[in-house]
Parts: sequence; structure tokens; C-alpha cells
Amino acid sequence: MFIVTMAIDTLPHYQRLLESEKQAPFPLSDSFLENTEFDSISLRTFTDPYPLIVGKPQTYAFEANFMCSELEFEDTFEKSSQVYLNADFEYFLMKLNEIKEYSKLLTQARKRFKPTIPEKHQWFRFGGSSVWLPNLGVHYMVSRVLYSPSGIPNKAYVSFLYIQIFDQNWKELPKGTKFTIPFEERKTLYHTNIDGTFQTYQSDPKLNFKVVEYPQVLPIPIDYSLHTSSGKYYYGPEDPRIILRSNPFGFDEPLIVFNMKDLKLAKRTMFRYLPFSNNLQVFRKRNEPYAYIEKNWTPFLTPLPLANLPAAIINQLNIPSNRQVYLGWARAHLNNCGCGESMYRPNMVLLVEDYDKESDKFYYKMGDVSSYFDFGAHVPPWSDHSQVDQGTGDEASIENLQCHGRNVLIPNSIAYWEISSVSKNDKTYYHFKDLTVSSADALLFNDYMGVTLSGADQDVSIVHLRGLLNYVIKLPSLFDEETVVSSNDGLLLRGSDWNNKCAMYSSKEFCKEYGLRYGGGNTD
Repeated sequence: MFIVTMAIDTLPHYQRLLESEKQAPFPLSDSFLENTEFDSISLRTFTDPYPLIVGKPQTYAFEANFMCSELEFEDTFEKSSQVYLNADFEYFLMKLNEIKEYSKLLTQARKRFKPTIPEKHQWFRFGGSSVWLPNLGVHYMVSRVLYSPSGIPNKAYVSFLYIQIFDQNWKELPKGTKFTIPFEERKTLYHTNIDGTFQTYQSDPKLNFKVVEYPQVLPIPIDYSLHTSSGKYYYGPEDPRIILRSNPFGFDEPLIVFNMKDLKLAKRTMFRYLPFSNNLQVFRKRNEPYAYIEKNWTPFLTPLPLANLPAAIINQLNIPSNRQVYLGWARAHLNNCGCGESMYRPNMVLLVEDYDKESDKFYYKMGDVSSYFDFGAHVPPWSDHSQVDQGTGDEASIENLQCHGRNVLIPNSIAYWEISSVSKNDKTYYHFKDLTVSSADALLFNDYMGVTLSGADQDVSIVHLRGLLNYVIKLPSLFDEETVVSSNDGLLLRGSDWNNKCAMYSSKEFCKEYGLRYGGGNTD
């Protein structure tokens, strides 16, 4: 529930936060850093193939083993154990039913579908995506809670979005925790025309505050129907992703992106939602029609956190001028690769942006792409709860079916990525804003990244990485001037997709080896 209030003493508090030169709080507490154990893990990537393909005639035959061995780079960094971020199911249902429209929807759905399995097995929570809010010093997580009367996760009727707040130790704050939130308020105004008709328009934004209680079910309007000719439903917001933006008043605000069926448009489209402002809008791409299905893409805003590195450090890395590098965790979907009908796993991807001053154009390409990578996380089997409750199976037998049906691990967000310190010539600097660096200095970054995961569309977890930045800056193609793109010709070279091909070849081998360990399956 939102309790709207104007806090007189709140604005000066937030202004002090914005104006303070004090370093923003770190996403992890000192005690968390001291007490969390990290283990080494290896990652294999395949780099930009440009040096191997430039100048090759059309008749030249690229040989897969040679290309992949030349493009391969493998090194290690560190990761923590996987930690599950659970939610109180009964509390979620209580908050859900406080929203009248949602309570009515569920009542109608239960009457329509008449579920025969226990209530707890009709719900799945997954897709947790999180962002660090430095102004509040908390992690703000949105997850998808799916209602499936049959107990089968990929036969959902409707989904909802649930917000939880975690501290710097990744412990959820107590139920009923309240925050005073700054938000951008716009009012709908009406103008009467001479002919008696009305026009509506939005007022200029103004700063306001409200108290919000967490955990929270987001009150997003949902189009739905109780009957379809196909028997497929999937209503409500799906696949939420979250990023951080600065609103017009300079305050940090989460921005949630998701896909949802719009019955007026008769298709699934992308939406963006500002939870502080309770503002929902359809995403439209300029000068392009809607795709047949709009889903599973996420915008990002620049600058990103690591863009705040001191100029001296950036210069020491020798990245080509006018180049930006963006890191993300994508996911590949392989069918019949050796474990069940399909496998989903994360892949690290580096998106390279080259800007050409002469043409005033930006060029984008996939720089480095990794093989399948599971962060050392446990992946539960793709279970069907209805089997257990109807006597056709038991938890123990289902747990052993790793390669029965789908095998799914999805990366949902980079919850944070920050540098706690920099080591220069074996001396550690925690305040490195004014650090001077020469080309002869040996730098080592003590960086931390949190990646949220979901396995088998039924859980939310997080793994913390340490030292990934040191891995990234060893990738040679990022610093190779020869790989800079200054025209479309540089993107259209035959063989430019070999980094992606090799990553998929390696991912298929990962799948086959996994299948041999856990019961096998189909292979192409």
C-alpha cells in the first residue's frame, strides 16, 4: 500500500546526499566482504576474429578447430557460493489481495480453472532482477511471481511483480519496512475547447515524496481474458529487468522493463514502469513497427558505474579512443544438445561501441563471447509439481531428473558492479579517485559484481564475483587498434561471427558433458 505524505524534513536530507562529496556507500558491508568465502572459477571466451578474417578471399575456407583455438582465451577469477533469496509466500498473497483488481482476477481464475493441487504448488517465483540504490543504501529487487493453476511453470495464467529490499549483507529487511521515496509527480490536466470537447495533457513535473512499505506488489494494470481459442494465456508482466536512472530532480530511481500482453494491440509488447512514480508506458522504437513478438530485451543508460574510474587508470588501460565496452550476461538456448530437450545457460558478452568522428556515427559489434557458464550454481530439474501431488512421482525421483525436459539457468541482472580498492605495485588504495598511474605500474582491481540467477523457473539466487575486471582487461581484442570499426564494411566482413560460433560450439560441449554426468538426453 502507498501512504502519500509530504515530508518537510526529507528534501534537505536528500539534497545533502546529492551535494555531499562523501564517497557513496559500497553495495556490500565490510563484514560481508570479510566473512564471504570466494573460490577460483575458470571462464572461456572467444575474441574478435578480425585479425584472422581480414583480407581473406571469398573462396577461403575457415576451419573451425583452427579458428576456435586461435580465438580462445581462458583465465580465472573468483566467485562466492550461491545464496537463495527467498520470499514469504503467505505474505505475498496477503499483499496481492490488498489490490482489489488483482484479488478479483484471482477469484475469477480459480472459478474458471478449478485447480486440484495445493495452493503453494500453483505459484512460482523467479526472474529476480536487482539494482543498488546508493541514495537509500539498499538493494531493490523485482521478481516475477507466476500463477499456474495446473502447477506447470510453462503453462501460466498470469504473472505479478514483487518488490523486496535487501541490505548490504544481502539480508531482506523486515516486513513492513518503510522508506520515504522522492518521485516525479505529473498530473493529468484537462482543457475545454471552444467546441465543447476536452483535451488532456500532462503538467510539468514536480518533486514530491511518499512513504512506501516493503515488500510490495506492484499495482500494474493487467489485460486478461478467461477464455482463449488456443488455451494459452500468459497474462501480466513477464521477464522483469531493472536498471537505475536519475530523474529530472537528480534522485536515483529504479526503472523496470518487462513484456506483457496488450489485448488492444493483440500482441506481447515491451513496457517500462517507474515504481516510485507509478508510471507505466509502452516502449516504442523510433521509425520501426512492432516486432511479431517484443520480449527479452533491456535498455541501458550511460554512464555505467565503472565509467567513473579515474582518468589516469582508464588511460593506463590503453583502450582505443572513442571506444566504449559494455559487459552483460546473456543466455543461449540450445536444443537437443545432450541434456534433455533443451538447455539454457548464461554467456558473458562484451558489446563494443566504436565512434567515428569523421562520419559522426556509432558502430556496435560483439567483441568477446563466452562459452556456457554456470557460476558453480545448482540447477534444479524442470519439475512438474502436479506429478508429486497426484501420486505420479515423488520429490526424490524428480530431483534426479536433471536432463528430463528442459535444463534452465537464467541470468537476470547484474545487481551491482563496483571497485572497492585498487592495488598499484602491491600497495592497496581504497580511495583511488586521485590515484596517479604510470605505464610502468602494475594494477590489480579488487572489484565485486553480484549476478542474480533463476533455475528451472522456480527460484531466485545470487552469486558474487570478485576480480572479473582483471579478467576483462586481459582480453587482447579490446585494446587492439586494428579491431576499431569506422564503417559498415568493418561489420560485414565474412567470418566476423566466428567468436559467436565458437562460443556455441563450446557451449554444446558443455551441454554434452553435463548430460553425461546427469543422465544424458538427446543430441543433434
